[in-house]
Amino acid sequence: EWDVPAPTHPALALNSYARTQLYQIIKQCLNNDLDWQILYLRAVEGLDLKQVAQLLCISHDNARQRFGYLMEKLRECPELVQFCQRNKV
Repeated sequence: EWDVPAPTHPALALNSYARTQLYQIIKQCLNNDLDWQILYLRAVEGLDLKQVAQLLCISHDNARQRFGYLMEKLRECPELVQFCQRNKV
């Protein structure tokens, strides 16, 4: 059992439709369910990568490497960049 800290990032000021669009774009850009789970647990649930690794039954090194890779992949995703520019995220 973990004490899960509250996320330290401010909540996005998006309506539910825009938030759904954002999640769909991110999932499409990542094109990998494990990477999506790592990102969601890290960014939305506020877990650290060690907790994420334990929860998903993967090594901490694997979680750390995948997180770095997925962040780079998202930075290079044109659909995500366009969405963020349109919605001032």
